[in-house]
Amino acid sequence: MLNKLQSHTLNDINFHWTDAGEGETVVFIPGSMSDYRSWNNQAEVFSRHFRTIVANRRYQFPEKFPKGGDSSVTNCCNDLLALIHHLRLEKVSLVGHSYGGFVAFAFAAQHPHLVKNLVLEEPTVFPFITNNPKNPLKLLPLALKDFGAAASFLKTGLKGIKPTQAALARGEYEKAKMTFINSIMRKKVTLDTLNPLMRVQLDDNIATFEGDSKRAFDYEMTLEQMKAITTRTLLLAGDKSPRWFGYVCEQLEQVLPNAELVKITTPTHWLHLDMAEEFNTRVIAFLEQ
Repeated sequence: MLNKLQSHTLNDINFHWTDAGEGETVVFIPGSMSDYRSWNNQAEVFSRHFRTIVANRRYQFPEKFPKGGDSSVTNCCNDLLALIHHLRLEKVSLVGHSYGGFVAFAFAAQHPHLVKNLVLEEPTVFPFITNNPKNPLKLLPLALKDFGAAASFLKTGLKGIKPTQAALARGEYEKAKMTFINSIMRKKVTLDTLNPLMRVQLDDNIATFEGDSKRAFDYEMTLEQMKAITTRTLLLAGDKSPRWFGYVCEQLEQVLPNAELVKITTPTHWLHLDMAEEFNTRVIAFLEQ
């Protein structure tokens, strides 16, 4: 049974999280279109080994997204810092999925003294891709290194990011759901074929994509800054996601001085949902080393 959802006002935003178990602390951070429920298959299992905190990011369910809200990497890092201070935590392991992985990675760069381990599940570390998705020419350097990564990201942008933003602006939430989900799937899907947990979160968090995507590419990190992150890091990549997710993981493995990359056979970008048992086994073993 999941622990009771807690809440507190941090940085003038109402935050929600669960807290269960004892020992070293592990904090889970959800990606876009998700919330604390994304980690339902992890919360109870991990709480047998660690103090397990499953944290929402700003505006995620059960909160409502305010029109014009901003859930930039910088804001999310500041929120995570406020939560750590509120709970009087000393040093934590961070587990982040997708955009939540980018937040965890940036937080480790900003506050290395607070992070013991990093687990990054297909993190969207956009500095490896582009700083301006609106300008296709900005993808040329990536295309020269890995054409598949550049082409897959261009497809994600043209068929996912832009039309999802446009649909949200028109209040067409059903269309926004489909454009987003199909932009990060290798084959076209319908909502009724999705993992039920994924679908309910998509329903409840579709509006938050406006805040997540508005300034996602503004957060700059140089290779020198990345190389300075000595935190033990486990990178997890699937084989059915668009190529650019795997490219980011491979680049991180090369750049980070203390990282290992594990590739998992999985049907979607949500490894922790679709391959929960393997995800849990690998991550717990890594954290207990």
